[in-house]
Amino acid sequence: MNIEIKKMLPYLIITLLFFCIMPLFIKETGSGMVTLLVLNPLLVLVISTIYSKKEKFNIIFCIIQSFLFIITILTILNLSAFIYILYYFIVSVIGSFIGNSIRKYQDRIR
Repeated sequence: MNIEIKKMLPYLIITLLFFCIMPLFIKETGSGMVTLLVLNPLLVLVISTIYSKKEKFNIIFCIIQSFLFIITILTILNLSAFIYILYYFIVSVIGSFIGNSIRKYQDRIR
């Protein structure tokens, strides 16, 4: 399990940095909605796809990736943003399935 966490770490650090930096640029409700509903999920989708393409599908990665948003909620946002954890988890699972499918397809071609 320790080796798995080491493989996840760079992806999780990028996710955490993005989650903590992006809310700082929120000026009004519109930019907040774009950040929470478009930019963050897009990042989660891309990172989970890349991770699953390089490694394999790992539900623990999806859980950790989505739960990293709790740090942002507690430090920058407010508790009303807790629902986004579920949203980011679902997006992460979708990205992981996409990455895993790409990896399997590439393995079949070789």
